[in-house]
Amino acid sequence: MKRAHLFLVPLLALTASCEEPVKPNGNDMPHPLVFVLLDKQGNELFTSEDTPIKVSSFNNGGQRFYIESQTQYPDGKTKMIQPTSPSAPYRFIYYSLFVPLISSQGSKEWYLELNGKTDTLRYDVRHARPKALYNQFDVVAVSFNGKPVAASVGPLNSSYYVLRRLR
Repeated sequence: MKRAHLFLVPLLALTASCEEPVKPNGNDMPHPLVFVLLDKQGNELFTSEDTPIKVSSFNNGGQRFYIESQTQYPDGKTKMIQPTSPSAPYRFIYYSLFVPLISSQGSKEWYLELNGKTDTLRYDVRHARPKALYNQFDVVAVSFNGKPVAASVGPLNSSYYVLRRLR
């Protein structure tokens, strides 16, 4: 009887280890936030890669933090504002990995400061499927100055948001 019991324990351990959920590879990130910013008349406000936009939010303690007060990523090579291809409808896009990642951790309201004006972007990203290998994150809602904004699809099926100031 003891021999049968000893055989059963390793078999149960092996069976239980086969039923563990698949773990993510650790490299999955939210898709980057890509947007163009237009003035009231529909003119692009990003006129070069060096357009001086500041993006900020508030942490849980109510302290304001700037995640992109400069135009470059920490690597010093990749610009936040990038030119598009000639076939794209806009000349420059703003490209950020930081906003979606920090939004998935709780910061949903973002403040875009450019040309003496501050706009409010609500970008709500949720870590909806943490055990999935890919596509763990969902963009739940996007609004600009209180108005909902839908994603547009650009060349190569990449999505971006057209944010238009009303003032």
